[in-house]
Amino acid sequence: MAEKKHKTLIRQLKVISDNKGSIDKQEFLKLIDKVNKSYMENDKARRQFEHSMQLMSNELMQLNEQIKSEADQKVKDAEKRSSLALEATSDYLWDWDLSKKSVYVNDILKDKLGFPSHEFSAKSDYWLRAIPKSEQKKVLQEVTLYLMGQKSNFEIEQKLVDKDGEVFWVLNRGKVVETSDDGRPVRMIGTFVDITKIKKMEFELKKAKEAADEASRAKSEFLANMSHEIRTPMNGIIGMTQNLKSSQLNEEQKEQLGYIEKSSAILLRIINNILDISKIESGCMETENVEFDLKNCIEDVIKIIEPISQKNDCKVKLSIKNSVTTFVKNDEGIIKQILFNLIGNAVKFTRQGCVFVDLDQSQGNYIFTIKDEGVGIDDKYLDKIFNKFDQGDNSANRKFGGTGLGLPITKNFVNLLGGKVSVTSQLGEGSVFKVELPLEPVKNKSSKKSEVHSLATLDVSVFKEKKILLVEDNPINTLVAKAILNKYDFQVSAVQNGLEAVKLIEQMSFDLILMDCQMPVMDGYEATKEIRTMIQNHKVDDLPIVALTASAIKGDKEKCLSAGMNAYLTKPIVEKDLIESIYYWLINYKLNKQAV
Repeated sequence: MAEKKHKTLIRQLKVISDNKGSIDKQEFLKLIDKVNKSYMENDKARRQFEHSMQLMSNELMQLNEQIKSEADQKVKDAEKRSSLALEATSDYLWDWDLSKKSVYVNDILKDKLGFPSHEFSAKSDYWLRAIPKSEQKKVLQEVTLYLMGQKSNFEIEQKLVDKDGEVFWVLNRGKVVETSDDGRPVRMIGTFVDITKIKKMEFELKKAKEAADEASRAKSEFLANMSHEIRTPMNGIIGMTQNLKSSQLNEEQKEQLGYIEKSSAILLRIINNILDISKIESGCMETENVEFDLKNCIEDVIKIIEPISQKNDCKVKLSIKNSVTTFVKNDEGIIKQILFNLIGNAVKFTRQGCVFVDLDQSQGNYIFTIKDEGVGIDDKYLDKIFNKFDQGDNSANRKFGGTGLGLPITKNFVNLLGGKVSVTSQLGEGSVFKVELPLEPVKNKSSKKSEVHSLATLDVSVFKEKKILLVEDNPINTLVAKAILNKYDFQVSAVQNGLEAVKLIEQMSFDLILMDCQMPVMDGYEATKEIRTMIQNHKVDDLPIVALTASAIKGDKEKCLSAGMNAYLTKPIVEKDLIESIYYWLINYKLNKQAV
């Protein structure tokens, strides 16, 4: 049976048979058979290849379907786990699809907001129902800034409200977790943390702080009023006593007047101690930062205490290490008060002995050591001696006197300056008080005492016919001040309030004004401002104004100076301080108008 010829070969034979010319038939037929077999083998190989490719394609399709099915299942499993996690958590969670403009929240948040489960797979606009209108603009603005890339994170404290209108606070935090091909955010998830309790605590703390501030202001006002109300009559008592001393008195009257003077001084010291403690505790005590010499400071205190030490037959010995830089910068007045209390106590409790005052410097601190040879303190009282109104052993009060305020004030003053105070003692042998203060040393300063005018060295002839305007509403204080001023040949005019002072200064010229601060109608601050305005407008001549105030609260001095006063004296008025201040300003005002 002849082999079937390949269709391609048949076409070629037909082409050859059409050609003219002779061909060896046998050779040609052999060639044809070989070519035909080659074509047939190629077709078989092609069919086998196509079959193999079909099988491979089917397998790939099956594999692809399997992979896709597994991937879909994994996605479904992940979504299920995520959904279960969202529903299981106690946090409030939200998922925002920006492309669909819809928001999903978990069931716990739906319950909190009062929305049923089927109602709250909501559009973004619907979601805004949960945000109070007053908060919506703020929240949308923060979200927009975050989505635009102008903020690195989204976090905001805001309010939410349920259907019943109950408002609660949340900390809203969110993050973009999916973006489009061009980088635009398309999905954002986040949490709400309920901070309502924290906000309520903050509100209560704010109210408490406001109440505390109000109480502090009330206490400051009370202290100012108490200072004024107590110091004002004390000024009259002490001033009148000083005036009487200069009059003709017999020996019995002088003795009685001496008792009044001593009692007044004791009462004034008690008043000052109570006010000082109250001022420190309420933060109303002001401190200064001036340069002064510690050696002179300590010597001044010892000199003040000298009459008591002589009476007790007690010697006070001062020792300062050579390495100590005695010129420092701090509050000289407070340090003097600390030393006065401690050295004064040591002298009071030492009869026929010595009090040793040592000054040393170590590691940035100045160390004051006050050692006495007095009665000492029992160990069981050492822990109480810095308590207010507590002298430990009450028999000390009966024997030596005192209110129990000196040491508490000392401790408060030391704390105010950032230092510390300690005590050791042995009953019957004496006590050692140690104070450490962080004072700023000042190099290359002379230890010579500054030259201060005293009444004995003043050229009082400059006072003659100088006109003083005294502005004071208390008639007794007016009498006291006029009595002092009249001794120095001043021409004194007195008015009872600031408005009268303003009117009088338009009619008469004066060389100096003594201005009380708290007065009816117009106080001293307002009157001073009015007078300074008149001076600027060239309606009256320029002149110094010295404040006379019964208040000594933090800020009073600054208030006086900012109003336009040049100096500040507190009542009870001391004749020496008053006259020296008047002398300074009459001589120096034209040269130096800045307050000192």
